[in-house]
This record gives sequence, structure tokens and C-alpha cells, in this order.
Amino acid sequence: MRLSIKSLAIIGSLLFTVVLFVFGQKGQGGLELPQCLASTDKTQVIDTYIHFYVSKTALDTYSQSVIESDINESIEIANQILTNSCVPMARKLARIQYIDLTEQTFNDIGQSHKALLNVVGKDEINQIRSHPNHYYGLIMAEEDNFLGPVNYGDPSFVGETNPSVNSHYFIATADAHLITLEHELGHLAWAQHRDTSGTLNIWLNQIYANKQANLKPYARAYRCGDSGTVMSYESNVILAYSSPDIFYQGEACGDAKTADNARQLREYARNMRDRISAKSPRG
Repeated sequence: MRLSIKSLAIIGSLLFTVVLFVFGQKGQGGLELPQCLASTDKTQVIDTYIHFYVSKTALDTYSQSVIESDINESIEIANQILTNSCVPMARKLARIQYIDLTEQTFNDIGQSHKALLNVVGKDEINQIRSHPNHYYGLIMAEEDNFLGPVNYGDPSFVGETNPSVNSHYFIATADAHLITLEHELGHLAWAQHRDTSGTLNIWLNQIYANKQANLKPYARAYRCGDSGTVMSYESNVILAYSSPDIFYQGEACGDAKTADNARQLREYARNMRDRISAKSPRG
């Protein structure tokens, strides 16, 4: 699924949201977070690892220090979103590898993956995909001409996934907003946007016809106060998945039946734990 957000403003700095979560302090009209359940065997935090493949054109456009700083900050923001949403997962950097895409031609996410395979090899990618808790992303610059002027001429294009084809892979532009990483990983966990037109369910059922069991009616984003949750298209975004247990500016940031992406992520985490356990050798 493609993310199109022209501008995003994160509500509250990381420090502010940490204070809110740890100490339960509530500023008037601010973000109010739930008390997460105590850890049990089923809710222990699962480490997830992200492999970044960055085009050398992005490296030439920016710099290694800028790219790596942005990636690390994106991971920090992703972990704050998960913590605020009581999701027992953590994002960790596996590695950053710079690759040359200048000899590759692609104009959609499927072809971009084939281009990545051409450069790094199937064995490397298959090794990543063999782990339920590993992801990999292709980070590109405008000069890589992904979809040409159709997307790069429009500053709204920042990232895309297709979880029905590959539940580990995402693409993003090097200048994407720092919240984009968790937004795309949210899609890979089957969290969805806010339904602003009343047609989202129809559209999802069409493009994911072979994955109906993964489409949950409550896995939707939400707007509360003047902002949206992380999977929304709002210009202002809070560092949390939709949840009826989270409040912002006095309004619930979700609905138990129609907007609870935090629940979707928690269920996804439990399923991931089961898959990891199934792969582990038994003593």
C-alpha cells in the first residue's frame, strides 16, 4: 500500500511522550496513554530487525551521516509509537548497506524487488525472509527514477508496501518523513488507513482478495482532536496507533469496533511469537 502524506507534524517530542507514558502525567488537552498490562510469557517484547538497502544515488544526494542519523531516528520514533500503543515489539537496526541501482530498471514495487535481488542476490534476501521478525527496505533518491515524475514530481510520495505479496519488504524515499518507517511496518502487520470516503473496505477487499483473513474491521486509523494516529493521512500525527484507550485533546483516538490498530499490532506480535517459537529447535 502506498503512503501519501504531504506534510506531517509529530505531536509532542519524544521526551514529552516518554514523560507522559512513564509517569502518567497529563497536560490539559494533551496525549493520555493507557497503563499497559504487566509482562507475561505472551506479552514479552519481541525484537524485530530491519535491514536497509540504500541506493548510492541517495548517498550522493545526502550523506552517509545524514542517512544513518535519519534511519536511527526513525527507529527511535517507531519504538516510541509501539511503546505508547502497548505493542510488545521493538524495532532494531540490523544493518545499512549501500547499493548501486544505476543499471536497474523498475517502475513499481514488484519490479523494485527484482532489482534488489539482481544487486544483492536471492540467497541474502531469502535468509532475511526466513526469519519472521526480520524486515528489509529499499531506500531510494529521486535520481533512481522510481515511477519517474508520476511520484517524484509529487512530494506526497514517500513509501509503499504490498503485504499480500511480501510481508517483509517496503520501499521509501530518502527524504520521507521519519514517521514513515513505522507507518510502512504497520501496513506489513495489516494495519490500515482511516476510512475517510466510506470505500476503504471495498478497495481493500479488491486488492487483497487472496488475504481476506488478514483484513480486520477494527484495523483502521483514527482522528482525535486536531490530529490522526500513525496510520492516518492527517497533517498532524500523534506517536501512537489508533486505540480507544488513548486520548488526545480529550477525545478517544480509536474505537473498539472500527479503529484499533494497536490491537491489530498486538495480535500480530502474538502471531509472530508463535511463528518464532515454531522455528526454534526443541530440546
